[in-house]
Amino acid sequence: MTILNATRLTALVLGLAIACCCISQEAAACTVQQAKDAIAAAKTENEKAKAANNEWRDTAKIIANAEKALADGYCDKALQLAHQAYQQAENAIAQAQEEQQGLEQWQAQHRRVDRRVEPLNPSIRGHPQVENAGSRKQQVERPVKVLNPSLRVH
Repeated sequence: MTILNATRLTALVLGLAIACCCISQEAAACTVQQAKDAIAAAKTENEKAKAANNEWRDTAKIIANAEKALADGYCDKALQLAHQAYQQAENAIAQAQEEQQGLEQWQAQHRRVDRRVEPLNPSIRGHPQVENAGSRKQQVERPVKVLNPSLRVH
């Protein structure tokens, strides 16, 4: 390889590196409107999480920090914080939905079956034959006398 070709190759590599840096800086630079929109989206998503009764502890603080960063002129930091708050709010909503589904599944599995089982002894209180019988006396629950009050179960 000649020196001329090596110089051209070096110039090409440096040119590409500089172009990549310029493109990434332009993409990373945000406008105030983008940051405001991101903060508004994060607030809206956090309101949905509040409505689901599952707002995460730090989300509102992150939104407040994003607003403060935007007011101080740190647009990139505000945008980053707004995205973080939005993600947290989305995760909070997903968590609330998963917990609700889990609760519904658990309730479906543990639902009490209302079956009337006839007791073997019809004199048991609550049995229809005993309650409807006018000539028989219904059993009355009497309080248990506790001899030692310190043993009472609360």
